[in-house]
Amino acid sequence: MNIRRKEVWLLDLDPSKGHELKKTTPVVVVSTDVVNKVPNFSLRIVVL
Repeated sequence: MNIRRKEVWLLDLDPSKGHELKKTTPVVVVSTDVVNKVPNFSLRIVVL
């Protein structure tokens, strides 16, 4: 899977805790392409 900065993806946010979103929602990738290629690294996203 090739995830790139500024792309919009649909992300399933379930399961969640407390009052967090519990549905599939669009997100924007904000981490750099270099970071996105590193295995087991946390991806930075913004929920729309």
